[in-house]
Amino acid sequence: MRSFSTVGRRTICMHSGTALAVLLSLPASRAWSVRVLSEGAEEYRTLGRGLISAAVLVALGGLLFGALRAVLAGQGAY
Repeated sequence: MRSFSTVGRRTICMHSGTALAVLLSLPASRAWSVRVLSEGAEEYRTLGRGLISAAVLVALGGLLFGALRAVLAGQGAY
């Protein structure tokens, strides 16, 4: 049985984190609310708001983990 490389593990963690961010941000923006379903523009607006929130969460997570990696490597944050 082959083991995953470090790059493979990182990729799985990034994909899982992105999926988790989307699954958490959509209900937070009420994109799955019964009131909004089949309402045309309002439905797209809440869906877009949820996906933009997820993108911001993923970007902030990338900055956080990049800074942590630099600090742990002894290079400082910048």
